[in-house]
Amino acid sequence: MDKKITGLRLKFTLILCGFGIICSAAIGLLVYIQYHDCAVASLQNTLKNTGRLIESQMPVLGDAAFIRQEGIAESEAYMSILRELQKYNDAFGFTFIYLIENGDDGFTFLLDTDKVGKNTDSTFLKAASDEVLKHLRNAVETRQVTLSDMYTSKYGTFMSAFVPVIRQGKVISIIGLDYDASLVRSLERRTLLHVIVSFAMTVAFVLILAVVISKVFVKLVREIDELNKQLLSKNEHLAVLSTTDELTKLNNKRSFMEYMDIVWKQNHRLKLPITVLMIDVDYFKRYNDALGHLEGDKALVAVAQCIKNHAKRETDFVARFGGEEFVCVLPFIERDEAVNFAKALVAKVEGIKMPHPASEHSEYITVSIGMAAVVPDDTYSYTRLLNEADKALYMAKESGRNTLVVG
Repeated sequence: MDKKITGLRLKFTLILCGFGIICSAAIGLLVYIQYHDCAVASLQNTLKNTGRLIESQMPVLGDAAFIRQEGIAESEAYMSILRELQKYNDAFGFTFIYLIENGDDGFTFLLDTDKVGKNTDSTFLKAASDEVLKHLRNAVETRQVTLSDMYTSKYGTFMSAFVPVIRQGKVISIIGLDYDASLVRSLERRTLLHVIVSFAMTVAFVLILAVVISKVFVKLVREIDELNKQLLSKNEHLAVLSTTDELTKLNNKRSFMEYMDIVWKQNHRLKLPITVLMIDVDYFKRYNDALGHLEGDKALVAVAQCIKNHAKRETDFVARFGGEEFVCVLPFIERDEAVNFAKALVAKVEGIKMPHPASEHSEYITVSIGMAAVVPDDTYSYTRLLNEADKALYMAKESGRNTLVVG
């Protein structure tokens, strides 16, 4: 009997230990997978959004010949580009940001924020793995942002993004971003270490192990949650930057095109009108020449605020289209009402009474507006609507400025 009891106790102990090991392994694996998936997804979004932001905010990166020439001379223009990229480095915690030219003879390394004041060469590409070259080729072929998995080199643990810079339908260069993922890798190793320790403690004493495991994994979950919050905060910040004009704080052109696609489909489905106003500040170049770019920026901000305040409906959408040109979308509004809105806006801008020393038609800053309106159907696209509004704007400028022309 004693032998049977001893055998049963041994079997029970082995079963209990086995159950504890399986449970510990399952919990550890779930935590590891959750951490890995969340961290990698957040890192990838940070890389992708930052890459797109840099590509949209620094059009000079599409002029590979200029950068190559200025880089050889180590000119001030070249150093200015590096300093501008370094700002993104510092703001979002990247390790390196670099630029690679996509030439007929292959890829050429143009610049790197880690080499300020040094001549760039092709050392990176000579040492590049087949995996890196594969990502570069994929970015060129797909014309989309290409992301790498986490990898470890002699320089550390990184995750990389490769952002194609497209000009006139061709990938001119590729922006590379390296993010130091050593913290993520460190937490992965710590997670695995805790799992192994948990196994050993389970075999030794299952009940005590359960308490220890719960404390260990609560700590890990908190660390993971804190890292995810930091990454989420960066992603939210990037999302705002990628859709907002830095100077005027209005929506930018990218945000406008996304909005047009949505509202056009909606109005097409509901058979409701949509109006677009293309707005241009009159004689703005002369204003800049006379008073300087700082005063010009102040004028653009004032005009932008005036347009934004005038467009009071929640559905009205105002964006900076580029330079001194703005755009206003008025969905669900009849043509006559839109005309009155635009005429009032022309008067309102002049009513700001910002002196313009070089205008031929007013002593103050004024705007010209081209308007186009339509009820969307299958034969009409919003690109055509924008073109008609742009033509009307041209006619407004030709007919004396400080006025509205309806296309």
